[in-house]
Amino acid sequence: MYRRTIPVVLLAMAVLFTAGRADVPPEPGHSRISAPLTIQTDQDLSDYRFFIESPMRLEEITIQKGDPTVIDPEGRAGAGRIVTLWAVPRKSITDELAFTDPSKLPGTDEALRDGRIVGSIKLLTHSFQTTVSDEERSAWENPVYRVTRDDAKGLVANRTGGQTTKAGQNAPASATTKSSDRSLQIALAGGVVFLLAAVGLGLWFLRRASKNQAV
Repeated sequence: MYRRTIPVVLLAMAVLFTAGRADVPPEPGHSRISAPLTIQTDQDLSDYRFFIESPMRLEEITIQKGDPTVIDPEGRAGAGRIVTLWAVPRKSITDELAFTDPSKLPGTDEALRDGRIVGSIKLLTHSFQTTVSDEERSAWENPVYRVTRDDAKGLVANRTGGQTTKAGQNAPASATTKSSDRSLQIALAGGVVFLLAAVGLGLWFLRRASKNQAV
């Protein structure tokens, strides 16, 4: 009985945790849309390597002079939909922080966030899913950023297009991601609640199995 109970408990926990992580629907009068990220440059940036970081993974992208880089939102759900674009000087990438070695990923992304990689630059934060009002949906344009050199900061990313409102003006990044971030916070909170419920359910099953064995 005990051995049969464990798989049931694990399955229940997996189902409940997945349900808790699911995205909540947008508020009435709003629509959720996918937002690819386009990055351009008209300069030679070959002395840098570029990475997008999320709580789920760290991956390298290529940004070349004259060729736009388009990052598709497909497969970037949940916490993985919000990413940070980093520029890292090639000379700062050491064997101890091998960006292409998955086993060293936790130490690498932590070093980025803590500012321990010399010369690393946080260029922008982007959400691959955003929520807009139904009235403004027809005016929505996917965000476009241009990366250029800066004497003070090394590199900067300036938005040159996209994320327009119905009035045709560029909307602040905080305005276009506020609702999306709120949905993510609600989903994560729901996940915690469901996980706690699953743990309680699992303990109940285990105690019941122990009692049956004792009998």
